Amino acid sequence: MSSFAGLRMGMGMGMLLCLGCSTTSTIARIHEGPIEGDIVGGSEESIFVARDSGDECEIKRDDIGSIDYPGNVHRNVGIGVGLYGALNIAVGMPKCEERTDNKAAFCAGVFTPAAIGIALIAWGLLVEHGQKSAAAAASRPSTPPNGGAGTPRLTRSCPVQAGL
Repeated sequence: MSSFAGLRMGMGMGMLLCLGCSTTSTIARIHEGPIEGDIVGGSEESIFVARDSGDECEIKRDDIGSIDYPGNVHRNVGIGVGLYGALNIAVGMPKCEERTDNKAAFCAGVFTPAAIGIALIAWGLLVEHGQKSAAAAASRPSTPPNGGAGTPRLTRSCPVQAGL
């Protein structure tokens, strides 16, 4: 197999890995089952989660056991690919400078894993930061209990989600 074919296969596998990893948070609740969705904001008492169905629901902060934020798999894979890329540069750079045949393709292959690793790390950190920032926010009002005073909201409690 040529080095270009190996590079293409590696990049394809990396893309499949990234597509298989979610960009939603999984919120483990103390009194009910876990919920998966995008954390879109919070209040002093709750966080608000957008679901795949398009609706938004509310989870009380004191009912949250833990939150598995997205991006950690991307970041960790990126660290591994980046370390491999650094090793690839250390080993391949002298050969890159000496090479006369297909120099541009060879040298691009030397640096590609490091570039992919950096991009994966950046994506993972960006996605994780967005969800953590939304969960930490306290700028939205909570839904009034039992239809209490205040503007009615379309937000409701998050129902148990099957399959998690």
